[in-house]
Amino acid sequence: MKKLAKRITGKEWGMIILTILFTCFSVYLELEVPTYISQITELLGTSGTQLGELWSPAAKMIGLSLLAFFSSVMVGFFAARVAASYTTHLRRDVFHQVLDFSQTEIKRFSIPSLLTRTTNDITQVQMLFTMGLQVVTRGPIMAIWAIGKILGKSEYWLWAVVVAVIVNVLMTTVLMTLAFPKQSVIQKLTDKLNSITRESLTGIRVVRAYNAEDYQDEKFEAANDEVTRLNLFVNRLMAIMNPIMMAISSGLSLAIYWIGAYIINDASLAERLPLFSDMVVFMSYAMQVVMGFLLMGALFIVLPRTLVSAGRINQVLDLHSSIENPSQAQAADPSVQGQVEFRDATFRYSKNSEAVVEHVTFKAEAGQTVAFIGSTGSGKST
Repeated sequence: MKKLAKRITGKEWGMIILTILFTCFSVYLELEVPTYISQITELLGTSGTQLGELWSPAAKMIGLSLLAFFSSVMVGFFAARVAASYTTHLRRDVFHQVLDFSQTEIKRFSIPSLLTRTTNDITQVQMLFTMGLQVVTRGPIMAIWAIGKILGKSEYWLWAVVVAVIVNVLMTTVLMTLAFPKQSVIQKLTDKLNSITRESLTGIRVVRAYNAEDYQDEKFEAANDEVTRLNLFVNRLMAIMNPIMMAISSGLSLAIYWIGAYIINDASLAERLPLFSDMVVFMSYAMQVVMGFLLMGALFIVLPRTLVSAGRINQVLDLHSSIENPSQAQAADPSVQGQVEFRDATFRYSKNSEAVVEHVTFKAEAGQTVAFIGSTGSGKST
């Protein structure tokens, strides 16, 4: 990913900074909302409170929520623009790099693999940019900021949040450990599936001529089933994430209410209303902490496959073509028109391979027809 990050342009860095700023603003607004919830709770618990007194904190809470919504929309807009812009020129770089490859480099990757790297792998990177720009900054900022808000409220409530966070981190680590090795295998199997599909389509006349449709169907089904099984395994791991997070969130809510019931029950009558208000606010911030780690966990689930895809893209971009143009080419004679001449030409497809043609010398004048005659494998096509 570090190599790919170097390809981000200055304009894209500007949009990334705007995304981070809007994210910070959105998180700040969301974390200010529980303050007004606390005020409304205290007013509702105080005898003699008039309806007009509730309008001010309620209006502020609604205003903050609308501003937070607008900021979140802007974050999504800039993240999508950065991802689309970046992958556009990344795809262009990969395409032009492949055009410069000789047969040696193309055979090293295979055409189906190059197609997968240009399409599927770059799409994985685009998904990470779109999701990551919204999650990478939002998750940690929300979690740390919310923890700062609840520090000093009650050590018993704080311990409940710490336990929930530890369980969250452990579950995410286990899921990542199980999913990561499968992600690289999925990409390789996608290459294989593309290879079989391309083979069947380009050789469809041969397949039909030899009545080999069933044979090709079996090959495709075997590769397709293998990809499907691995994708189901990974997606089932991802599906486990949501109920686990719901269980952690529900368990944390139950723990806070249970602890709060004991704290409020032991407090004096005058202290009960402020403690109840603190519990409501603490609950809101605790959910923000869990949500922050949930967002980071979701990113870590997507990250392994993207890292595999980034490595595969870098393999293409880092490989230089074996075809090298001479630094000093002989200048063409302007007086000669329509003439092609080979002087003692020798050619091999790679440095270590055997020469395909050796010491070829001929001259073709304008209007002449030149024929190459020889047995199979003598180098006529070359």
